[in-house]
Amino acid sequence: MAEKDKYDLFLEELAFLENQVYALLQKGEELTARNKELEKEVKQLQNENEVLKLKLEECGEIESRLKNSVLTDSEREALKKKIDDLLKRIDYHMRS
Repeated sequence: MAEKDKYDLFLEELAFLENQVYALLQKGEELTARNKELEKEVKQLQNENEVLKLKLEECGEIESRLKNSVLTDSEREALKKKIDDLLKRIDYHMRS
């Protein structure tokens, strides 16, 4: 009868280990899926960051050209505000 008890105990431990392996496999699949989602998000943010950098460069070029021309004070302030907003957006995306 002791052999049967050992056998039953072994089967219980085996079932427990199978459950743990299954749970770990499930968790691994969830983490893999989440990792893929995060990689897509990173790629999207990198692309958006590149677009914002190009826009900033374009604004800098426009600012340089406009400094050489005559602008009213209100036009200059509006341009400065637009550039500041773009810088803040780029900064936000770079820190994310």
